[in-house]
Amino acid sequence: MPQCALAFERLFTDAGAAKGVYSNVFLSNAQAAKLIADPRVRGVAATGSERAGAAVAAEAGQALKKSTMELGGSDAFVVLDDADMDKAVEWAV
Repeated sequence: MPQCALAFERLFTDAGAAKGVYSNVFLSNAQAAKLIADPRVRGVAATGSERAGAAVAAEAGQALKKSTMELGGSDAFVVLDDADMDKAVEWAV
């Protein structure tokens, strides 16, 4: 589960942003095409496999939507001094 994305969404909510200002949507490739084509959608950001990124980028390009991708790599995992090391190791694995 993309914990960082969920935490980022929670920051918006906690700061008092109106519902729907920022939303994470977890979709299959088939569902993404329909959503991207919706005129209410102004941009997309995708995190996932190269296959998913290629599908999202193709749909975003066809619909002339701004897009960002983070594909197939590994995110930085920073462990601060005050972290519970056992929990950090468990989550990292």
